[in-house]
Amino acid sequence: SYDERVKVLLEREKQLGHQRLENSLLEQALALKKEFTSEVRKRVEDERDGRLGKLNDLSAAVADLEKLTVGWNDVVDTNQRTQQLHVAVEAVRASLESGSAHPRPFVRELVALKEIAADDAVVNAAIASINPSAYQRGLSTSAQLVDRFRTVAGEVRKASLLPDDAGVASHASSWALSKVMFKKQGLATGDDVESILTRTQTYLEEGDLDAAAREMNGLQGWAKTLSKDWLGEVRKV
Repeated sequence: SYDERVKVLLEREKQLGHQRLENSLLEQALALKKEFTSEVRKRVEDERDGRLGKLNDLSAAVADLEKLTVGWNDVVDTNQRTQQLHVAVEAVRASLESGSAHPRPFVRELVALKEIAADDAVVNAAIASINPSAYQRGLSTSAQLVDRFRTVAGEVRKASLLPDDAGVASHASSWALSKVMFKKQGLATGDDVESILTRTQTYLEEGDLDAAAREMNGLQGWAKTLSKDWLGEVRKV
């Protein structure tokens, strides 16, 4: 009948309306879900980027700190090495200026200095320039050289007064005369024994060992022979 058909159509229209509403709601739900997912993803990405940025900043800070630490360690190492070198050099100096009556070897101190210097070209060159006999037998101090010179000078003065065929009496008289000889002062002129000894003593008092050695090397004959050992000591210094 007509009423039944109308009722069926209304029911179908109602069902279609519900279906359209459900579809619309479903579409809206999907859109909201998609938007929410996108927003969440964006926030996660932003958070990750922020954390990564902070991590990058932290890594850069750590790298800078490592560089600073390495640089500081280099400074500390250099300072320690310099102090060790200073101590080693002072040990060599103390050995040379020990106040001993006789020269003493300083091989051990020099070996320690060489080990600490390692690849320091300047220090190694300085060590290499030292005469081996100097550190094996030791070096005379300036005071010791002056004292020994006075003894040698006395012997040279006596020898200069002796004739070639001198006997016991001549030796006795030369000793006496050497005590009363007129002694020159300063940089005396002349090539005689007394002038050479005077100039040598003057140079020694001034600390010019090279000039003193050159003067004594100018002696001749027995006088030069008597001064040979002293000259050897001076040339080692």
